[in-house]
Amino acid sequence: MRWSDEWRTEGNCFGSVKLNTVFFSDLKTEGWWQAKMICHVCRSISDCREYAVSTKQPEGIWGGMDSKEREKYARMKSERQVKYVKEIALHVATYANNRENDG
Repeated sequence: MRWSDEWRTEGNCFGSVKLNTVFFSDLKTEGWWQAKMICHVCRSISDCREYAVSTKQPEGIWGGMDSKEREKYARMKSERQVKYVKEIALHVATYANNRENDG
C-alpha cells in the first residue's frame, strides 16, 4: 500500500520533537495518556492508525492506539473495529474528564 505524507503534516503531532517523547512513553504513564488525548482530537487519526496497522509499527501511540491495541484492532473485522475505536475514545475522554475535575 502506498501512503501519502499529507496526513502526517496535518497531524497534531507534526514537527514537534518534544512530542516524540510523549508518543513513545511507557504504557499508562501521563505521557501515554497525553499522546492519546492529542490523537483523539486530531483530524489525521484514522489515516495515522491505518498506516501504523498496515506497516506494523512496533512502538508508540499511532492513531490513538498503543501497539497492543493496534494488534487487537488488526485482527478484528471492520464492523467490530468501529466499535473498538469508540471504546478507546470513550476511555480516553473519561480519563481526560477525570483529570479536569481533579485539577
